[in-house]
Amino acid sequence: MMHGAEHILGGISGYDAAETSDENPARVAVLRAMVWVYLCSQLYPADPAWQHAVAALDIGSVESK
Repeated sequence: MMHGAEHILGGISGYDAAETSDENPARVAVLRAMVWVYLCSQLYPADPAWQHAVAALDIGSVESK
């Protein structure tokens, strides 16, 4: 959950998509970094980067099931 974010944040609707309804470039950059670090953590489970990123996230929250 990204606090104050728009619905199609960061153009993640498709590979080439650049559209976003969120005008905050910092929030878009944080989402991009969080997605990247999550995907890397799935490929390298021993890498603690995901836990560090979640702990450092101050403009949102992460829930895991």
